[in-house]
Amino acid sequence: MINVEFYADFICPFCYCAEQGQLPDLIESFDLEVTWRPFELHPETPAQGATLPKADAGRIWGGYKRMAARWDLPISRKAPRSLPNTRAVLAGAEAARTAGRLAAYRAAAYDAYWVHGRDLSNSRVIAGLAEGLDLAAPSYGDMLATTRTAALRNCITAVPAMVVGGQVLFGLQEEHVVERFLRANT
Repeated sequence: MINVEFYADFICPFCYCAEQGQLPDLIESFDLEVTWRPFELHPETPAQGATLPKADAGRIWGGYKRMAARWDLPISRKAPRSLPNTRAVLAGAEAARTAGRLAAYRAAAYDAYWVHGRDLSNSRVIAGLAEGLDLAAPSYGDMLATTRTAALRNCITAVPAMVVGGQVLFGLQEEHVVERFLRANT
């Protein structure tokens, strides 16, 4: 069994492809035990989100569609018009972890953003993802801050990031690169 810490943010296209496309195959091939860690990719984003330039968003979204197609992952036809602040949705993931529902919550959050184009900074969207979870507990925000501090201490400044044996692999890498990393650090 190989223990992996996987840092991700729901709005990161590389995280979406790595977690929903690449990791399932690696889990089977390498008998991985993956611990998912939230990492707020853009903590500077205002609470209500930030507007994206339409021309840039459309061009970039086309690249994301091609990347998602590699793993047959669904993706919305329309590019988002804003960049959500993900602090609350990531804190919701900690609430889901506590309730034993983290995997389902993560899948629903990725689906909401990448397939249905939902705004992950919208409190109603988050409430729908976290149905039945207590999101009001302040400790979830504290847990998020603690995880970020630990990540930064380990030089993790971008996602996705995979940590094995104290070593870090950044980004969505080709399978042979990930496989070599896993073999070298176990």
